[in-house]
Amino acid sequence: MSHPDYAQDKQISRLRIVVTLVLSLLGGSVAWMMLERASAVLEQRTVAAIRGSLADSVLAEVAEAMAAGKPAPDLHAVNPFTLLSWQPEQYCGELQGNAAPQPGCWHYLTDRKWVVYRLQARWITPEEGGILALEIRRLGAEVLNSSHNVPKNGTAAVYEMDDVSAEELRRYIRRLEL
Repeated sequence: MSHPDYAQDKQISRLRIVVTLVLSLLGGSVAWMMLERASAVLEQRTVAAIRGSLADSVLAEVAEAMAAGKPAPDLHAVNPFTLLSWQPEQYCGELQGNAAPQPGCWHYLTDRKWVVYRLQARWITPEEGGILALEIRRLGAEVLNSSHNVPKNGTAAVYEMDDVSAEELRRYIRRLEL
């Protein structure tokens, strides 16, 4: 016959294994969630940096033309990524038609003249299908007619990168093959 202390030691040993497994799973889950959140924040900051670089490149193109006394080029149909001195790793090329953007990638939509980014992280996905869309817009006449924006030759065109309207973005997302 086995000793009662031996059976109790066996139960305690099993309990230790179960508690260790539960705590390991719990710790692993918390670590995974923290890593996923850190990844989302990193993606958010990378998107903001690339968006800023695109906006700066559009303004720089106009400023260079104005400084040279030349009319600003028509940037409405220009892929803003061609204006950058470097291509970001996340730029995955041009898309046509209703092709869906890849998660974690910037694309230029040739049909719409938009720059789109499809978010990869689940934590920061906005209601618009996780897609950020920008376009180059020509600023209004009131900006163009202000004295500090008109070069000596009298021609001016000022462009900026701006968000695509929510309604246009919703229509685009409805047509996607997601």
